[in-house]
Amino acid sequence: MKYLRSFDGPDGDCHFEDLQTEMAPAEFIPGLPTMDLSPTMPSTAVVFAQLPAGWDGMPHPSPRRQFVFTLVGEAEVTSSDGDMRRMKPGALWLVEDTKGKGHRTRVTDAGGWLIALVWLD
Repeated sequence: MKYLRSFDGPDGDCHFEDLQTEMAPAEFIPGLPTMDLSPTMPSTAVVFAQLPAGWDGMPHPSPRRQFVFTLVGEAEVTSSDGDMRRMKPGALWLVEDTKGKGHRTRVTDAGGWLIALVWLD
């Protein structure tokens, strides 16, 4: 499974990298066929957010380490080093830039951007 990660570099800038989680067959439901599962990651909460069309989060660090799942709509995310990514439905983003210059999030979809946030330990 592929996903985007943002992180603070030693230069204080936010950077992006593409990562891949390995999946391995495991019994999840006793007595049923195995399914591919990723390693577990402890979390503290799940939150849904709706950002309206045109919402513009000027450069900011993330308030916490979290996964962002795009459910509906689209947004552009730009790191402080200038790299831009489009977050479309199905996109997964691990946000770990919590101290440096951060990133900019701008909702580009006329219908807004519906996301699920998973807050990580």
